[in-house]
Amino acid sequence: VDYDGLRNVSVSDNLDLQKCYRSFVEFQNERDPNRPKIICNLSGKSDFLCVKHQPLIVNARLLPQITAKAENYKGRFSKADQNIVLGVETSQKIHLMAKYLLSGKNTHSWLGENAQVIAWFSDDIRNESEASIERSIQPDIVEEIMQRAVADTKDESGLSIADETTKEIVRSFANGNPKFSNDAKYYVAILDSISKGRVMMKYFKELSVSRLKANLYSWHEKYHWYGSGKETRNKKYTPSLKRIILAAYGTERENDNLQKKAGLKVSKEAFYISQYQNIITALIEGRDIPANFTKALAINIRNRMHYDETWNEVKFCALAVLNHRGGFESAMIKRDYTDRSYLFGRLLALFEQMEIISYEEDKVRTTHAQKLWTTYTNNPAVNMLRIRKLLTPYEIKLAKSESPIKRELYRGITEEITMVTTMLNENYDIRSREINRPLDYTFIFGYEAQRRSIQSKKYRVEKQAEEK
Repeated sequence: VDYDGLRNVSVSDNLDLQKCYRSFVEFQNERDPNRPKIICNLSGKSDFLCVKHQPLIVNARLLPQITAKAENYKGRFSKADQNIVLGVETSQKIHLMAKYLLSGKNTHSWLGENAQVIAWFSDDIRNESEASIERSIQPDIVEEIMQRAVADTKDESGLSIADETTKEIVRSFANGNPKFSNDAKYYVAILDSISKGRVMMKYFKELSVSRLKANLYSWHEKYHWYGSGKETRNKKYTPSLKRIILAAYGTERENDNLQKKAGLKVSKEAFYISQYQNIITALIEGRDIPANFTKALAINIRNRMHYDETWNEVKFCALAVLNHRGGFESAMIKRDYTDRSYLFGRLLALFEQMEIISYEEDKVRTTHAQKLWTTYTNNPAVNMLRIRKLLTPYEIKLAKSESPIKRELYRGITEEITMVTTMLNENYDIRSREINRPLDYTFIFGYEAQRRSIQSKKYRVEKQAEEK
């Protein structure tokens, strides 16, 4: 009809073609004796009965056809026709929309095997704003924002840099260009093809965008830690859900591509999918991260030698997740904090850094503190003395070093060791069994704070040397 030459035409935009096709399908349905007229259970309108629904993922169906084989409905119904009664038009709308969401780059995410996540907004079905609750949040705190936050703090407005950082996290969720209002609805579903013929909807949630933003705000405020580079060490970062799962339950595997380093991988896809559902539901619904993640990460940080290439990733995720539980808001050392595990963690960092700074740049190797990491966390008092003895030759080397930078760092480290051991002696009975109990997760915060302090001092000393 109205043919005006050979050209490409979008089927999605050609409304006349769609109208003609719908008329053609309705004409066929009217002539089909196996499609009686019914009242659709969802639309409430008169329609032709949908006998056979479209497959959703490959050949697997979300709803069994009325003439389905027993394996496609057993376990849910005793007969296939006990399923919800849908009209042809309603079934087409549901399945075509689901297929559209599964094919969209901004509305779909693959979890592994046959599991998929789809998410969309009532105001932005295509999710053109590219908002995603799954990605790692790395807020870009520009100088202007930091200056404004500091200025507001001076005016006693109550706003702090941390507050501004969290606002940036929420803005990054909408990618800086939201195409939906706070009154809009957000929808998320997890679909899994559990057999060749059946698709299961494992999770579905509808909530307002304003509620989702509040839950995201709370999540990122709880579960964050600071960058490790010179430029990022004062910025908060929240790891993605995938990174948290891999850090908690992944094992380090060699990469098939020789050019890439080893990475973390969960051996069973089904377990990864179940944990993803576990953590994403907690995020969306505004609950704390599930306890199994905090327990797994608290165990992993005690086994450093299990992670050769991925230790920094495991440590970062553990610090981000356990931070809220321990109340460690800052990465700086708590000088007056006398917790036993925290103090032994500081000592561990001091022992490690003393050995590291004694190495030449081309002769870096695993330190004694790293080798004895697990035994140290299980029996800290005994292994503290053991590591100290092993460090004797390194102390002699640093004391006689020709490098003024190394000598100054050595002096600073020995002063810190003396200070921490004095705090242990003053607050605990060194001869008791209690002092040698296994450390809890707070040791990693003492370790990280002390390590950062030494690194900061190294930056300052090197800069002063360059200026001279």
